[in-house]
Amino acid sequence: MRALIIAPTLDAAGERLVGRTSRTARLLWLYSYDRCVTLDRQRRVVTIATKRLWLWTSQRRVAFDAVNRIVLRAQPLSGLGVLSVLTLGIAPALEGALFFISLGLHDSHDELFLFTIWEDQGADSGWTDAIAGERAAEPSLGDEGAGDVITKLREFLAVPVSAH
Repeated sequence: MRALIIAPTLDAAGERLVGRTSRTARLLWLYSYDRCVTLDRQRRVVTIATKRLWLWTSQRRVAFDAVNRIVLRAQPLSGLGVLSVLTLGIAPALEGALFFISLGLHDSHDELFLFTIWEDQGADSGWTDAIAGERAAEPSLGDEGAGDVITKLREFLAVPVSAH
C-alpha cells in the first residue's frame, strides 16, 4: 500500500507548471485556505496566489532571475502514534513528517514560501495491508511527495536545492 501523502497537485503543461493546494488539505481547512503557484518559463515568472479565510487574497510575482535556490526543510511528527493508543491498537500508528518548500531569493535572506507536504513515514499499516493482500514493500525514505515537487521545480527553475 502506498504511503499516505498530502501534497499539492502539480500540472505541467507545455511551458507552465501549476501547483495547487490538494483537495484533501483544502477540505481539512474547510476551503478557507488555497494556494496556487504558477511557474511560467516563457515569461520567466513565478506567481503565487493565496486565498485565506475565504475572502483575503494576495498575489506575488518573482522573476526566475531573482531565485537562487529551492529550500527544502523537514520536520518529523512522531506524536501521531497516539491515534493507535487511543483506538486500542485498532488504527495503525501514523508516523509522519512535514516538508516545507520555499524559494530562496538573491536580494535578501528571506524565503518565498510555496508548499507544505505531509507524508506518512511508512509505519507498518498491519491489518490494512493484510486485507489488501499486499506483501511488505521495500522500505521507503518517506519523502517521495516532496521529492516529486522538488524535481519539477528544479526542472523549471534550474537552481540548486538547499536546506537553508
